[in-house]
Amino acid sequence: MELKVSDLGRRDYESEALVIPIDPESERPFRYRIESTDDTEVPLETDRPGMIVTVSGEVTGGKVAFFTPSESVRYRFDEIIKDDRTRGERRYTFSVPIPSRGDMPWEVEFTAAAESQGFRVEEILFGERLVSIGIDTSAGTFRTDLSLPLYVTDETLEIRDIRSAIRDVSDALAIDYRAAMSLFDDRANRPILIATLNDSAGGRSLDAELRPRPGDRSVKIRPYMWFQDTRSVSLRIPEGVLVTGVSVYERPDEREIPIIAGLREILNWPRERWRRQDFEYFSWAPYPAVLWFDHRSYDTQSRMFKRLAFFAEKRGYRGRLLQDDQLQGLRGWNAHGYSTESLAAFYNAADVTDFPLNEMETALLAILLESGLLQENDFSGVGDAGLARGERLLPGRGGVLSISRESLADLRVLLAVNEAMHGVFYEEPAHRRTVFDYWDRVLSQRERDFWELYLSWAGYETDDRYLVVNQFQSQLLRRSEGAVNWYLGTRTVDRLRTDRRDRAESIDLLLRDYPAMFTRAAGALNESLYSVAGMVGGDPFDLRVGEVRR
Repeated sequence: MELKVSDLGRRDYESEALVIPIDPESERPFRYRIESTDDTEVPLETDRPGMIVTVSGEVTGGKVAFFTPSESVRYRFDEIIKDDRTRGERRYTFSVPIPSRGDMPWEVEFTAAAESQGFRVEEILFGERLVSIGIDTSAGTFRTDLSLPLYVTDETLEIRDIRSAIRDVSDALAIDYRAAMSLFDDRANRPILIATLNDSAGGRSLDAELRPRPGDRSVKIRPYMWFQDTRSVSLRIPEGVLVTGVSVYERPDEREIPIIAGLREILNWPRERWRRQDFEYFSWAPYPAVLWFDHRSYDTQSRMFKRLAFFAEKRGYRGRLLQDDQLQGLRGWNAHGYSTESLAAFYNAADVTDFPLNEMETALLAILLESGLLQENDFSGVGDAGLARGERLLPGRGGVLSISRESLADLRVLLAVNEAMHGVFYEEPAHRRTVFDYWDRVLSQRERDFWELYLSWAGYETDDRYLVVNQFQSQLLRRSEGAVNWYLGTRTVDRLRTDRRDRAESIDLLLRDYPAMFTRAAGALNESLYSVAGMVGGDPFDLRVGEVRR
């Protein structure tokens, strides 16, 4: 259908789009009428259609109102956003929800603030559900939810009232930003974006440090998880970081959709907010294709992952599907990490042998398919479908990581850090290439022999090159760079020397000839990790929360 737009002010063509202050007693407001040229209904594709308006100029103090025959909504521009930066010609894109479908005609009215220079209406669109605002600047476009009133300066962005938009600890502020690559040259001087959570009276506050990562990223913070009296949030933005958007992220109620969260919030997620009895699962905010599973106990975790652990990693069992009675008495892991290639191989092996999976393994498969980590093979191009049996599933991007609530707090953090390093390995090809290159070209054969001895002693199948190199980097990055020599060169070596007395002498000679083998490797891998992911060994967290101040 066609829409007819009429300027009810009946002004000349050149001034139709210009909104200037008027005398309400003698002048008509700037108002458009939108109506159909025939009797067909308006073809809006969504249940909550929106009107998207682009304006430019001095909008502070201005207003927009939308009318249907039965309802109306009004918005003050500066209730939505206060732009206190250097004045200049800026373009703003507002998305206003239409109150109801209603019968036509519709009318939209614009008002400029008294004594302002006014603004120009550049475009009006209908039909999309865009509850956001855009500000075009020389640095890019900033977007935010309509429900979040903002105050913007060059160094600070303040969200004045979050109570109407954030329901509880499940909902988050999603902060989109662009961090310059030059910020990630020196891992001893990491950039910090400070989010200050303030109460309604302004008497108490809490600082949360958000750690930017290079490039275009998004970080989520759940104010009510850390400070339940939060009324407003202020962001102090470091040089080199451009905040490009702030929006509300609501926890999905559907159990089939992962909750997007940072690692600190995954570890602190309230159990009463779980959508299942035995486990909850999350999409890791820095790497959405990496899924974190948090389990109620080691038992529930084992029912989902133990058979997979032996199939994918365990020395002497790799590639074998063990029956439940065969798994009895065998020690699994307290935390897990698997690539999509390992997951596809496991489920394809079960498919080709008609192996009976338990209910937790079946639930995991359903989640992997729903999330796209595994994909169904359509067997296109295969002449005989029977030849492709055992390849029903293809690996996608990402991987799966798991921890358990049964782990004590300190161990739980340590295990989460170790598994996080596997997640980065899955998702950062540049880091993965660096690690493989270091293993192949920098380590001596004696050093590689030590690592294979250690990993075999720890229970890993060392015939799998990918598994060995992945475990090599996670062991070096699970602790801070300064603690690596104690953790590996003293604690781990002492235990290995005690258990493998036949290799004690060769271990001693190795450490004599390569006294910096652990610190040198940790330095190289930390440099790679920081440059591609903005993380350092022992600290994959993008959030650090302080104490409430009065």
